[in-house]
Order: sequence, then structure tokens, then C-alpha cells
Amino acid sequence: MLKFVNKKQINVIAMLVFSAAIVSSAHGLAAGTAAVGSALRHLSAASESSSNSETKRQYLPEDGGLPGAVLRAHFAALKVRDWNALKAVTAGDIREMMEEDEADGAHLDTLNAMRKKSPQKIDVLQGWIEDGVAHVRYQGQVDGKLTKGKAELTMEDGQWKMMLAGLEK
Repeated sequence: MLKFVNKKQINVIAMLVFSAAIVSSAHGLAAGTAAVGSALRHLSAASESSSNSETKRQYLPEDGGLPGAVLRAHFAALKVRDWNALKAVTAGDIREMMEEDEADGAHLDTLNAMRKKSPQKIDVLQGWIEDGVAHVRYQGQVDGKLTKGKAELTMEDGQWKMMLAGLEK
């Protein structure tokens, strides 16, 4: 259970709802609910650690550093419809759902849905690491309009992996 909700958590919850809508449309309500549940567990753990200690942001280099490179690899994989490259830069729980999609053949629908909402020519605007999560703000063209977004990445086995990527309105 979340002990408090701050602006950062509200933004994450909004991205979760957006992500769940995409997952639900491609894989049904149960999969969308599971995706949100997993992400909320991460959010709850982050709120526990931030309530117990003071955290400091570690700002990333202008290009986003390694998390920025993973973000660009994520969108590059979507652009060329490379499912395996997309899985390679995706965090564990989400990657497992992607592998389940492969088993029932739904992965191509998921890939196409994600590709339609993905910006082109990504520019990193800002990035930082806080509580073990890399936050990268970016912008790119979606349907001819400059759109900004935010991604969150987690460290798995010494490598940054995508957890969430969402566009701002």
C-alpha cells in the first residue's frame, strides 16, 4: 500500500494507466491488470525507501548516458519492428509478458500498437537517477508533431532496462 502520493508518483501512475490500456487492448484485461500490479509494486517499494531516507538525484550527461542509449535502442527497435531487440532492452516482468505474446502470436499486434505511438528522432532533454531508477525526459516527432515523453529504466544484471515510456499531453 502506498503511504503517500506525490507529483512524481502521480506521473508514474498516469503512465501505468496508459501502458495498461495498450497491454489490455492487445492482450486482454488480465494482462493489463498484471502489468499495472507489477509496476505498482515497484512504485510502492520506491515510496517505502524514499520515506525512510533522503534521496539525491544523480544527473545524467546531456545525451542521457547509458539509460539514454537504451531508450534510443528501444525506439530504434520499434521503428524497424525488431521484436528480439525490443525484448533485449526491456525489464524482466514486461519481457516475460512479451515472451507470452510470442507463444500465442499476439506479439505482432503489440509491436504495431507500440510503434504507432512511438516518436521518431529521439532527443534526450534531461536525465537523472534517483532511488535506483533512471528517469529520462525526451522528445520526438509523433504524427508530425513534436511530442515530449518520459521513460523509466531499472538496472538488471548490470544493464539498464526499460520499464515505462510514455508521452506527455
